Amino acid sequence: MLPTLTYLSHVTDDFCKRSTISGGMRGMLLLLSPDDYLRAVSGTLGAIVQN
Repeated sequence: MLPTLTYLSHVTDDFCKRSTISGGMRGMLLLLSPDDYLRAVSGTLGAIVQN
């Protein structure tokens, strides 16, 4: 199975203290800071859209 790539907009870091992420089960939500989310999924922070 190939790893899933995860990208998070750099704007999220400026405006969000926490993000709500699906926990994979009905009724289960995870509240994570952008830094914790990126660390958990080995994600990349950057510009997603070019102007």
